[in-house]
Amino acid sequence: MHSEEEADLIESNVLSNLNSSRDQVNFPSLSAYSKKKLLWNGWQKIGWTTALFLGCLLVYCVRTSMSICISALSDELHWDKKTEGFVLTSYFAGYLLTNIIGGYLADFKGGERVIFYSTFVWSFFTILIPALVNSVVKFGFKTVIVCRFIIGLSQGMFFPSLSAILAKSVSAEDRSFIFSCTFSGSSIGTVITGLFGTILLEQVHWSSVFYFFGVVSILWALLLKCLHWSKKKISLDTDNIRGIKKIVPLRVLLLSKSVLAMLFAYFSMSVSFYVFLSWSPTYFHETYPKGKAWLFNVLPYLASFLLSLGSGKVANMLIGCGFSITFVRKLFGSLLFLGMCFFSLLLAATHSFETTLFVMTLNIGMNAFAASSVAINPQDLSPEQAGMLYGVANTCGALGGFFGVLISGIILSNSGEWFKVFIMTSVISFLGFLVFIMYGSGKKVKPQF
Repeated sequence: MHSEEEADLIESNVLSNLNSSRDQVNFPSLSAYSKKKLLWNGWQKIGWTTALFLGCLLVYCVRTSMSICISALSDELHWDKKTEGFVLTSYFAGYLLTNIIGGYLADFKGGERVIFYSTFVWSFFTILIPALVNSVVKFGFKTVIVCRFIIGLSQGMFFPSLSAILAKSVSAEDRSFIFSCTFSGSSIGTVITGLFGTILLEQVHWSSVFYFFGVVSILWALLLKCLHWSKKKISLDTDNIRGIKKIVPLRVLLLSKSVLAMLFAYFSMSVSFYVFLSWSPTYFHETYPKGKAWLFNVLPYLASFLLSLGSGKVANMLIGCGFSITFVRKLFGSLLFLGMCFFSLLLAATHSFETTLFVMTLNIGMNAFAASSVAINPQDLSPEQAGMLYGVANTCGALGGFFGVLISGIILSNSGEWFKVFIMTSVISFLGFLVFIMYGSGKKVKPQF
């Protein structure tokens, strides 16, 4: 470890060399060495990718646990539909508030630290829900709402922190596949909650779902801490020396065409994703009441998992073969948006349970291509501020989901015609395609001087 005096001496020498001469032979070599040492080696890639995959899995297990338990809770505590709605939406009310601050903290304090401490918060309050409800002193639904709100607050920091970690620890050539691997944990988490969570709910008690996922999440946080301790870094990175590292001002970053295109694309993608995530069970129940419910709760997310892994591998191969990052991001962005646009329209023409299930699986599965396009794009545009930029994008995505689900509900309430919802998601997906293909980029946004 360098002392503060040694660090200041090195800093002053570097700055002196920069000011006195244009010959910077020593500085770039030290910077390249620092960057190389900060990247994960082979074993660290395996360990961290596995750990972060499990983290994404558990985030979605905890996020969706209330959805499968809400009916049992309502029966036990005599809730009406209005109360159920408040409980379910309280999570997202908290989730919206912390994406940007979580990304900022991850960029400047370390994503590993943010994830570690925030995981303890959402794990604790997950366990606290059944503990309070089943206690001698009966607590009302407001307590459950507060717990879910705090869970949302703490989980809102996870994905921006994940983006910040990968931007600093993985090279651009490897980033697509590793990001896709970790991000695919969200699909498996949804499947596990739907299958294993339902078994716990039916065979034990609804409280066992919260206890199980809460305790496992705490154990996972301890595993992450062990990995963090074992990660070897050099103590001085010349890219982080005060006055040398060029951070793009936030105003310049958010007004960049490529960033605005990415934010709009993320918004439009989220509209379609959350509409089908929220309404597809109702659609199948109303249209095909004799269909097997577990099929449309599982198959789309298994398809998303497989497509996510495959697209990440292909994206890495294309970049390794010399294709530009911009080309790769737009290629998978096109598959994402045109796929959702096409399959949304095709849903209006299907007339059997099997055909509709197949088309719906592909429609939701198209979201897997986001991991190689718009979801990873913040790491391309601003690696140093990838956490905060992803936080802004994820906030736009949450707003897109909110308005998409709300407008869909209004359409169904007024007309009851599903094809109008499908047309809406198709049009918004096509707009996302146009904006991203015209203005999207994989190039880093440069500071303006």
